Amino acid sequence: MLFKDLLKLAAWEFLNPFLLRLKKNKVYEFKAGYNGINLGCGLDNPSNWIGIDGGVSVVVKNLPGPIIKLLYKFQNTSKNVDVYTFIAKLKSTEIIHFDFKYGIPYDDATIPNIYSSHFFEHLSRERCKFILENCFRVMKKGGVIRICVPSLDEEVEKIRKALHCYDNSDILPIEKYVTNSSSGYLSEYSNHRWMYNFDELKKILAAAGFAQIEERSFREGRLPDVEILDTRGGLHVEGIKP
Repeated sequence: MLFKDLLKLAAWEFLNPFLLRLKKNKVYEFKAGYNGINLGCGLDNPSNWIGIDGGVSVVVKNLPGPIIKLLYKFQNTSKNVDVYTFIAKLKSTEIIHFDFKYGIPYDDATIPNIYSSHFFEHLSRERCKFILENCFRVMKKGGVIRICVPSLDEEVEKIRKALHCYDNSDILPIEKYVTNSSSGYLSEYSNHRWMYNFDELKKILAAAGFAQIEERSFREGRLPDVEILDTRGGLHVEGIKP
């Protein structure tokens, strides 16, 4: 286990940042036929969307299959996805390896739509603000942005219920909120850094320039392919670039 963690440490803290720095000034041309960009997509990205992700998994995308199989066991996704699914997802979709701390690698007003699921909660509020400002910059007028994050309201309600159990001598539900059972190497994106309810997400989207900001249901909204893109529950919010 120690060897595996050392490899993860080397990949996430040295190799991956080095490769990302090499691309920090790169600007891509948005290809015709795609409906938008998918921020922090990981492996879940439809074929007609361009994913952007700074994770280690994306680095191995263009390597030969046998090498990917060898490196697969050191990926965090190996806990949830078998190696053949991992390779198939990597090879079947367009994903750009890029670090969002450098912005979004497209020219102004070139992107028709933007989607992101369960990514922004892993960022500080300031980093989130910076990325949303870049989303506004690269998006075409009338484009739709859709953000999905865990619901702060739902989490607070779970805490309230856990506290009620605690008051009735059942300590088990509250343990997950007051202890940390994580072991091994964790990257900077492993934990949640800022959580959102609708009012908080609306405020930060409006500050970036977006309008007509509304909460949406799972797999319902104005964004193209929303029934495919939405794979996780939580808070779903859409806005428009006026």
